[in-house]
Amino acid sequence: MPSPRPDPVREAELKQTVPLTTGVREDDHPAVAARNGVVWVAWVSYSELEHTCHILVRSYENGRWSEPAQVTETAGDYHKPAIAIDGQNGVWVAWPAQASGNWDVYGRRRSPSGAWSKIERLTTDTGPDLLPSLAASRDRVLLVWQGLRGQGSDILSRMATGGQWGPEVPVTDSPANDWEPVAVASGEAFHVAWDSFRGDYDVMLRSWRGGSWTDEIAVAQSGSLENHASLSADAQGRVWIAWEAGPEKWAADSANGGLRRQRNVGLACWTNGKLHRLPAAEVALAKLGGEPGFQAPVAFAGRDGVLRLLVRQPAGRNWLRVGMLEWREPSWSDPHWLPHSEGRIDQRIVAADAGPTMLAIYPAGSRHNIIYARAWDLGPAGSGKPPVIEPVPPARAKSAEPARPRHSFKGYTLVWGDLHRHTDISEDGGIVDGSLLDCMRYALDAAGLDFIGVTDHTRYLPRRYNLFRIQQISDLLYRPGLFAPLHAYERSQYSPWGHRNVVSLNRDYVPVPASYDAGDAGVSPWGLFEALRGKQAMSIPHTSAWQNKQVSWDYYDPQVERLVEIYQGLRSTYEYAGAPDPAGRAVYEKDSKNFVQDALARGLRLGFIASSDHRSTHMSFAAVYAKNTDRASIFEALGARRTYAATDKILVDFEIGDAIMGQETTVASRPVLNVTIEGTANLERIDVIRGGASVYALEPRSRKASFTFRDEAPIGPESYYYVRVIQSDKNMAWSSPIWVKRAGAR
Repeated sequence: MPSPRPDPVREAELKQTVPLTTGVREDDHPAVAARNGVVWVAWVSYSELEHTCHILVRSYENGRWSEPAQVTETAGDYHKPAIAIDGQNGVWVAWPAQASGNWDVYGRRRSPSGAWSKIERLTTDTGPDLLPSLAASRDRVLLVWQGLRGQGSDILSRMATGGQWGPEVPVTDSPANDWEPVAVASGEAFHVAWDSFRGDYDVMLRSWRGGSWTDEIAVAQSGSLENHASLSADAQGRVWIAWEAGPEKWAADSANGGLRRQRNVGLACWTNGKLHRLPAAEVALAKLGGEPGFQAPVAFAGRDGVLRLLVRQPAGRNWLRVGMLEWREPSWSDPHWLPHSEGRIDQRIVAADAGPTMLAIYPAGSRHNIIYARAWDLGPAGSGKPPVIEPVPPARAKSAEPARPRHSFKGYTLVWGDLHRHTDISEDGGIVDGSLLDCMRYALDAAGLDFIGVTDHTRYLPRRYNLFRIQQISDLLYRPGLFAPLHAYERSQYSPWGHRNVVSLNRDYVPVPASYDAGDAGVSPWGLFEALRGKQAMSIPHTSAWQNKQVSWDYYDPQVERLVEIYQGLRSTYEYAGAPDPAGRAVYEKDSKNFVQDALARGLRLGFIASSDHRSTHMSFAAVYAKNTDRASIFEALGARRTYAATDKILVDFEIGDAIMGQETTVASRPVLNVTIEGTANLERIDVIRGGASVYALEPRSRKASFTFRDEAPIGPESYYYVRVIQSDKNMAWSSPIWVKRAGAR
């Protein structure tokens, strides 16, 4: 309970913490630039009424903040901005904007007189350009950004000299996916850091000096996760690099490991063309951070020479708070935690030198986003002693793993996805589920997916900014032919209505509400089906026989519900009670009448997929045979049930006559099944299931199997067949059924 008496310490802290935004809008993702004691801050500001954004700026000089100014001329779909100040005190702002279905980086310059230049389109590729960073040195301004090009993600750059932009130049040329560049100027040089997925994430650095780029070096390269780098330069020309360090085998096979179970901080210094580490400071930091550790670090060495570290640390299940530490030989100070700083994972901190003070700028928003500024007085020049740095030998960057060749069947391409993933927006999962960007990184890199559906719960989407961010990042990372995030959400209700994920082809959907409150009537499945019918949307039931959240098959619409999640990474199989369980932890009610085979026995036409749910990683895949790797093709394939479920990337081809999995066919005599399987381990058993029972089985004991089975047993007017695969390592796959009708049967 708060003290009934005044708290002078807290009151003084609040006076030093200035809100830069009013809270009327959702203000997020600040970027900062400083020169000669003047600080400029840019951020993205979202209107819940308009469902659009603007880019805004404010300046700080002589202890006073200017009024906010609008950089963008019209409301639009904007993402994280960047800002820099050149040698003539011109202020440059760049931001990603979506126009005509494509994301490009736009920018403009504010002259010292206060006049803004025309908005200029700085990138023109048909792939999305995102996450820009700006740095300035005298009359040069460097823009770097992440672009989805060809079959991967690269770091690209443009240099403006004397106000004129030069050509686009790649900073990276590795086949690896490169992420989140940050740039800083130090003297006449520019430095860019990013992280690259080469089996795991490594932090890389490259410098521009004398008109050309130096070779890239590996700043942090181990078997563990190392990403989300930040850069800052001090008065001595040293460049301080901080990053997040995570576990080995990030996002590998796990039922509940999540994407953010644990984080720590790594530190390095780049000076005189050499890399240095801070062994004593890093050891002390690891001890101080504890579990689950510090995150989102920003190293800042002010004019007093004291190395400061801004960090975030989980404060409870769902939010992270902001703190500041100082290096005081021989250790770090305890964190000074900032008020009003609880926020999401991806709300990062920026810092700036404001003359005699240091400014920390951070957004907070457990319920509504406000951007704050906290000032600290710096000591006299040279009064602090930075930690000892030790040179380390340069490391050769690891090579990227080759892409797996595409598999085709009957003119369709096999694409892999996951249509049941949560982020920290769903507070029931918490921080461990990771952020929206963590989810996209997982999909593209660790899981090697072609499509993803972020299915955060409807009960967290009345906050329209949450819905906007999910929709926006799904568009931001969409690259036809490479990666296709689908628009999705989850409706969670108690039995008999159960849990369903809703997938929409377009962004213009409004979630059909479901409160998940016991006894709340809400919108029934019949209301959901009516709302989705004819809207290029589908509903996918899951965990159909789980506790008091079961899906009664009394509720079904053949137009809207084409698929069922037969396997879930978090809870395992829902095929039938006692079915083979790859994880050995089936979570269901044994007497339920709502297993998948119960639905098939009632004549429901449902294809199969597998997906993750909370925390689960890399052990449940929705395999889809699509015409192309784009949203429309994948959505069409889902609706056509050309799908199968798998716990690893097992290849399954299954046909009866001209029909492939998910389709219906008519036979004049006995059905003949053609099956080809290529496993990721030896195939222990393959079953052909007809009408809920195995009618044919074989044990190949090899990684590949191909067979033809003619069912000689008499069949009724109609039946279904599907194939179930079990490997020696217990990984499994389930093909969607083929429904077979006997010629002449009614």
